[in-house]
Amino acid sequence: MKEIPFESFGSLLKMYRKRQHLTQRQLANRIGVHHNTIGIWERGNFLPENATMVLEVARQLGLNDLERRRLLEASLTALSPYWYIPYQRNPFFTGRQAILQSLDQALGRQRQEKHYCACALSGLGGIGKTQIALEYTYRHFQEFTAVFWFSAETTETLFASFLGVAQQLQLAIKGIREQINIINAVIQWLNMHRGWLLIFDNVENPEMLQHYLPTARSGSLLFTTRLSDLAHLAPCFELEPLTEDEGVQLLLCRSHLLSPESCQETLSNQIKAEARALVADMGGLPLAIEQAGAYIGAMHCSLENFLRLYHASPLKLLEGHVAPSDHPLSVEGTFALAFEQLRQKKPDAAELLTLLCFLAPDELPEALFTDDLSALQPFLSSAPIDEFQWNALLHELLAYALVRHNRQHKTFTVHRLVQLVLKEHLSLEVRRSWLGLVVQFLHKAFALDREHANVEQWPWCEQLLPHVLAVIEQAEDLKYSSSVFASLQAKVATYYLQRARHLEAEAYYLKALSHLETLPTQNDEEFVLTLTGLGEACHKQGKYQEAEIRYQQALSHIDKHLPQEQRLQIFPFHALAFLYFDLARQDEAEALYLQALDICEQVAEPEHPHVLVLLIGLAALYGNMGRFHEARTLYQRLMHIHEHMGTLRPLDELTLLNDLATFYIRQGKYQEAEPLLQQALDLGSLYLGPEHPEVSAILNNLGSLYRRQARYQEAEAFYLRALQLREQIFGPDHPYVAFFQNNLAWLYQLQGRYEQAHTLILRALQIYEHALNPDHLATASAFITYANICKAQSHTTRAEELYLHALHIFEQANEPLHPDLALTLHMLGNLYYEQGRIEQAQELYLRALYIRQQILIPEHPEILSLQESLKKLRNSRSYLGS
Repeated sequence: MKEIPFESFGSLLKMYRKRQHLTQRQLANRIGVHHNTIGIWERGNFLPENATMVLEVARQLGLNDLERRRLLEASLTALSPYWYIPYQRNPFFTGRQAILQSLDQALGRQRQEKHYCACALSGLGGIGKTQIALEYTYRHFQEFTAVFWFSAETTETLFASFLGVAQQLQLAIKGIREQINIINAVIQWLNMHRGWLLIFDNVENPEMLQHYLPTARSGSLLFTTRLSDLAHLAPCFELEPLTEDEGVQLLLCRSHLLSPESCQETLSNQIKAEARALVADMGGLPLAIEQAGAYIGAMHCSLENFLRLYHASPLKLLEGHVAPSDHPLSVEGTFALAFEQLRQKKPDAAELLTLLCFLAPDELPEALFTDDLSALQPFLSSAPIDEFQWNALLHELLAYALVRHNRQHKTFTVHRLVQLVLKEHLSLEVRRSWLGLVVQFLHKAFALDREHANVEQWPWCEQLLPHVLAVIEQAEDLKYSSSVFASLQAKVATYYLQRARHLEAEAYYLKALSHLETLPTQNDEEFVLTLTGLGEACHKQGKYQEAEIRYQQALSHIDKHLPQEQRLQIFPFHALAFLYFDLARQDEAEALYLQALDICEQVAEPEHPHVLVLLIGLAALYGNMGRFHEARTLYQRLMHIHEHMGTLRPLDELTLLNDLATFYIRQGKYQEAEPLLQQALDLGSLYLGPEHPEVSAILNNLGSLYRRQARYQEAEAFYLRALQLREQIFGPDHPYVAFFQNNLAWLYQLQGRYEQAHTLILRALQIYEHALNPDHLATASAFITYANICKAQSHTTRAEELYLHALHIFEQANEPLHPDLALTLHMLGNLYYEQGRIEQAQELYLRALYIRQQILIPEHPEILSLQESLKKLRNSRSYLGS
């Protein structure tokens, strides 16, 4: 290496100043500094603190572009008396302020006065270790008596550096060609002097380096290395990629789209967005960003065109070498060389890295590998590994800085460009083979019950999800196909469904179904589960017709393809029955529940979870139909099983508690209902999380309970929380949202808040009109609420129309004992009574009373209310019959 020649900043400044016939004081006044400052700069005692100040001096002196550049470069390269640095300062250096400050605190003059100072910059190749060391050196050289740079890759490069330093020091060395004499002479000089800074760049072998360090540690040592640990040589600062802002600034400056002194705000939003996208693709790696910027600048291509080229042929651009002079290899060459060295030294570690390169780059959970080390065996060529061998493999990956390990969070990170370069070097056939192994590996790890929400697995699945999605995307790109891959897609869909992410669930179920249909041999059980899951995803989005088609396809597949002993597959029966429940097709729902129970009872114990799920659904159906005796019998059976056998799964327990509380509310047993709902809310919040759809249903039921108890303030709070959750989960136009809006409108009507009630009920009816059949029972319930609002505002004609419309729907439903039919009769009877239509009112009251006496206990508030209405009617002076 040769010493870099330089021009004195002070001499250039003096020459340019005199050419303008300015005194030092006049120039100082123009740029706003103390009058002594110009003299200090010209004598070389100090330099301007930043490039902005230099550029202002150039402007005041009227320098042209070439002169301004000469002055700027001189300000960056003013050297100490003892100086041996092989590289110019990088005018595009960006950011890294925190690490530069840390270096100053570790190596600066205050530390030197106390004791020997040493630290190391470690990290992935291309992360900017050398550039940071260089920038620190140029910023702080005046704090040191001497600054020397040593290239520490090999003994050969080290000796070349020592030879250059010896020549700089003008040491008289006997036997100049004898390496040991040269090295000893430099070390002796260092031992005899203080306050120096030595930079050992790219340390590969810390043990070898020991022989080249001065024994009298009376200065500062800065190492750069890809190794994660230099043992006792120095503590390491592990470098992170550039932040988005830093990366964008470097890219724009390096590509000459922005000058260093300019602000990004002068650029269009499109350019800034494209720059952010490119920096993200580069993973914030400085070498890659600089290489990209140099290409863009040299080729005069736009950021948009570069992104298009990169996405089409990333390796070609990463192979190209337009990189800083301090980095001899391109991005591709850097990573390819590191991987080859790893493969030769530790093949198993290289194979493990290959596995990691197929996963997402960030937050790889360590437990994915360590919980079952035997699962790694298909990827490794050696014998089965134990924990000690795993630690050895990890040590090698960390040593080459190809993987970063977060001990606190127990996760790994692999830079996305390491992944890209390694995979691009694999043939298509080899990549497909690796993908098959990775798909099987993740399918086993992504443990999820397809028929029941095993919520305890959700945190683990959420951790794995980015990695599963990354593998699915790669497999789709390579048109990889297998039944395990289809099952993995369906597992992802199931996870989304359980987390109420219904659009994403539908998309992945469709992917899985499409994939299953292309396989030469069909997995019948997988077909049934996937079709049913797809139906449920559609159901939850209000796509009822499509949901029914998918459920029917699943049931047809069971009938045609699954033998009797495998028909404990009640998932589609229960799902379709629940759809019919939502659609008020209650007879069809009951038939399905009974059919599924018949199948289950032939092959399973009475306490089997599948049986209990069906019984819970059937009990809720009977309660909604007003068949309270049958519902009560089922709930008694279920609670006995729950209390004495404990075979209910947590989510089923939650559903049972909520449904039973709803049943008690209908029965007027409010004291029994409230503790069940509180228990369900606690269980749901803990087990599912506070924002799950099931939790919103419990909140709504608490609101309904408090409304019936005239605890209106509490009722409103729960209704509003429930409605907010429903809108967040299902969107503003879903019938599930309209149902909650109807309940809140009823409350507002009771409170006399008619305007708010009117707005809510109209919105609910609008949703029902678009999503449900005109004769749906939910629409009839909304008509009752709307009629109550109209009646309270003396719009009696409109109220009567709405009551009659609701009455027609309930009578057409062929449910003569339906609770809401009784409610409609009672409300319409009240209207007729207030209008003096006594005979019509009495007829409606008596019909309503008959229904309620058939399904409710005698002391139920709704029976008592009706009896009070009849009593008032009989005592009325306008009563005509007696």
